[in-house]
Amino acid sequence: MLQYSCAAWLTICCIPSFAVRPVNDFRRPVFFLRHGESEFNAAGLSSKFSSSLTDAPLTKRGIEQATLVASQLQQGHEMPEMQDLLQADCIFASPLTRAVQTALIALKPLLRQGKILKLLPDAREAVDCCHWDSVGAAVGDNITARALRLLGAREAEELQNVTVDSSLATSKWWADRSESSSMVKARLRRMLEMLLGSQECNSIIVVGHSTAIKEMFQLAWNPENMSYIPSWYRGSVQEFQHSLRNGATPLPLDPSSKKVTNLGLVGAKLKEGPSLTEARLLLDTGLVGMEEKRCADGLGVWVAEDGQTKRRNGRHRNHCACGFGLHCAGSCDHSMNDWKYKFAQVNVTTLKEVNHVFHESCTDCKCA
Repeated sequence: MLQYSCAAWLTICCIPSFAVRPVNDFRRPVFFLRHGESEFNAAGLSSKFSSSLTDAPLTKRGIEQATLVASQLQQGHEMPEMQDLLQADCIFASPLTRAVQTALIALKPLLRQGKILKLLPDAREAVDCCHWDSVGAAVGDNITARALRLLGAREAEELQNVTVDSSLATSKWWADRSESSSMVKARLRRMLEMLLGSQECNSIIVVGHSTAIKEMFQLAWNPENMSYIPSWYRGSVQEFQHSLRNGATPLPLDPSSKKVTNLGLVGAKLKEGPSLTEARLLLDTGLVGMEEKRCADGLGVWVAEDGQTKRRNGRHRNHCACGFGLHCAGSCDHSMNDWKYKFAQVNVTTLKEVNHVFHESCTDCKCA
């Protein structure tokens, strides 16, 4: 079990004693998973003024979203980032109920392997003048007990053998009043420094919140010589960089300017600074405000020539990208000669190239 020495301040969480600064070129895989739909999300605008939704749990839809992610993780994937995710040895979550419930359900395939879920107060969503759902309702082991009780008896029984470490949240870990931007950024920076300095963690998952994830990228994202990688792209980071060098368009809207959708998963590399590089959206993650238009009977999403899923500057969305785990059931190579986001994905069983993006002119392609 990790050992921590704590400082006593209202909203400052514990700083681990093992934090050390790594060498300059060290890059640690880190993944940020947003919680599923909560009762606060579902209630809409009126919820922002209701104190009755303090520390709101997941809705039925939120539970279904988390369950889908668990099934997707069980599928596995050839993508290197997904391999890093599946091999994560440190799993953290905000102590807010919706994040704890999401971690328990979505990461069940990993937690059942004996990996420990550690509650990390610095990963929580900020309290502001209207968001009561960022105020906690329990401390210590009662956090997990509350999360399980609100999930229902069946789900709680399935998760009884999962180990949750709440040692960093044994006393009041939330703020009672609005947190300033500088306060939020200070604790997010402290969290990133802790994750970077950990000697026990080779690959890390943090289950948290949309605004916190966006502010982390505002604070630490360093795109280097490329944009973020969208979820529809299945090639490697090197292949995406090659596409950019050969005329593909860097995506202008990113996780630092837009929130990820519910159950959105963002992978990145954490390096000295701390800074985040090689950011990419995984699974079927989208960005809030980047409205998607579905194709292939709802199993894919339309993508424009500039790589965006939202129509911009008059660009027509004329490429259909199949969702996570799906590929084009048909042959459409002839219609993709001008597609600039090319990569060579090979099915390791058949050693044949697998395509999942096709042009609208290809009528025999379906996602399957």
